Amino acid sequence: YRFARSHLRPGRTLDLACGVGYGCAILAERADLHVLGVDVSDHAIAYARRHHAGPRVDYRVSDAFEFDDAEGFDGI
Repeated sequence: YRFARSHLRPGRTLDLACGVGYGCAILAERADLHVLGVDVSDHAIAYARRHHAGPRVDYRVSDAFEFDDAEGFDGI
């Protein structure tokens, strides 16, 4: 995640299949990124929200095949 963080464009970043969200928190340490973590497991997302929440991180429960976001992303 630290390697990826240094190569992302500023803006919205998607972490699909983020699991418990620790990687999203690492990505969001960069001030010009807003990260959306998506995982099919509601338990994993609940954990992520409790342990890795932040002002530039959001989490959503969704299946990767059904995920849709109208705003788009600058990095995935």
